[in-house]
Amino acid sequence: MGSVPEIDPIKWDGWVARGRELVRSETDIQFELGDLTLEMIKAQPSGFEDHGVHDLLARYAEAVGLAPSTLAGYRHVAIRWPRETRTANVSFTIYKVLSSLEDRFTRINQYGGVWTVNEAMRAAGQKPKYPVSAQERVDHVRDFLHEDSDAAHVVMDVLRRPQVAEEVMRDPSSRHILRTAEKHGLDYLVGDGVVVDDDEMGEPWAATTIDEPGQEASGARPTAPVAAREQDPPREVLELIGVCTTFYSRIQRMLPELHVADYDTNTRAMLSAGVGHRFWSSIISVWSAVFG
Repeated sequence: MGSVPEIDPIKWDGWVARGRELVRSETDIQFELGDLTLEMIKAQPSGFEDHGVHDLLARYAEAVGLAPSTLAGYRHVAIRWPRETRTANVSFTIYKVLSSLEDRFTRINQYGGVWTVNEAMRAAGQKPKYPVSAQERVDHVRDFLHEDSDAAHVVMDVLRRPQVAEEVMRDPSSRHILRTAEKHGLDYLVGDGVVVDDDEMGEPWAATTIDEPGQEASGARPTAPVAAREQDPPREVLELIGVCTTFYSRIQRMLPELHVADYDTNTRAMLSAGVGHRFWSSIISVWSAVFG
């Protein structure tokens, strides 16, 4: 891959200025389309299924060559950001990302009103497109590995790195998971005081069990004394943590797609009763069971 050529700073500044002007033009068009749908049918606090908004948006989107979901997105952002709250230097993408915030009208002035997409996504509690921190990188990898088979291939690959394998085995919960997997029929052995054959690593030596701390078996590599093992957390605790992590990850992906401003009273009530009440009831039940 060739190196990036040096760019004349003056030319760069000119390109940036032209790009910003194009983004402003695009933002104006997107807001104009959203506002136009509000001229057709104003935002309906009592709900839009009863007022034919979905059908109208679909018809109009088809007539002008847009996807209905795209036009609905423009409408949603236009509802969340009335004309008097918009500024010239903020792109439509930033408005869309921040549209879920209750304090959006004051938050928009952060960074002098000049936002990056990453900054906006972090402010909205979303995963940034370009991860910077270790946790952000982990979250991105987790999002890609929906299939267990894909995740297994990645785990097997990275475990071939000696430092990764050592770090995994230092963690009590990881050791517990591996032992549980072994009991369910895995062909390799991971246990305390056992050296495992690994022909692919290029150093095949016989697996040897160490019965006592400090004891060396014939033909085995010298081993350090076995330290007292910490008590591993119960399996159900690990499963509970896994469920909570999966739930959090999926909610993070769904929230940006919700057009909350367009929900009618009945829909909000249903969400409050069906999601909010059950969610908090479950949290309280788990907390009470664990902490008394």
